Amino acid sequence: MADNFLFLELRDYRINLILVELRSIFSEKKSSNNIHITLKGPMTKIDLKKHYKYIEKYLKDNNSISIEGVGRFLNENFHVIYLKVNCGDLKKYNLWRKPDFDNSFNPHITLYKGSNKELADLVYNFLLSENIQFKCVEFEFLVYKRKQRDMFYKPNLEENLEYKNLLSVERNLLKRAKKSMEKFLSSNKSLQPASQISTHEFALF
Repeated sequence: MADNFLFLELRDYRINLILVELRSIFSEKKSSNNIHITLKGPMTKIDLKKHYKYIEKYLKDNNSISIEGVGRFLNENFHVIYLKVNCGDLKKYNLWRKPDFDNSFNPHITLYKGSNKELADLVYNFLLSENIQFKCVEFEFLVYKRKQRDMFYKPNLEENLEYKNLLSVERNLLKRAKKSMEKFLSSNKSLQPASQISTHEFALF
């Protein structure tokens, strides 16, 4: 069964706190997944040891990745809203292959996936207006198997003291996101949680 993926997982705790909380706000549920970029998959098997030589070459040439810009696409009946990621030419290092998206090279971090177009529009326009930009120097390559739920630590802003150490501009970003969602939900009483899927399935993109 093709259920293996190669991830580039962000290990910068501050960036994870912010993006996980944004994703949770937009999906109306707490996410248990760390922030990551899907590089390969789905595939029947991915041997991380065989990728070490490619990863070493990549890390020698790339010591950081940049998160900047917003994009969207429609996958079947689901709207996907994401932040663009510049992580160099991964194909050059044999670190990119997505059979379901042939001839597509689009490293990204999904922040919303759901069937509600109006909500997707809100998320897209919000992220576009905020002009979010991050530079990450802490990241790791790892193999993930579908439905494997024990690989990710679970950042929780409400219970973690690190939230208090976020910059005021970062806390205000999250406050604006919450207010946007509250306003949207108050004017869309019929919106049901079923219109969105589990953030666990973000691994597919």
